[in-house]
Amino acid sequence: MPVSRLLAALCCWRQLQRERQQLLAMNDVELRDIGLSRIDAVAAAQRPSFQPCLRPPLALRR
Repeated sequence: MPVSRLLAALCCWRQLQRERQQLLAMNDVELRDIGLSRIDAVAAAQRPSFQPCLRPPLALRR
């Protein structure tokens, strides 16, 4: 695997972790504003981290 693909995968994984932590930090009103429940947020945060990213991080998009 080329170094650039490895770096992109690591960036994607880190972004995914940040997004999951942000979901868990939201209160119920904020979650409801984006169409999620507390159960949805917890389920998203507990998904395996090794699931492939479907989109590159913003920093790597062209």
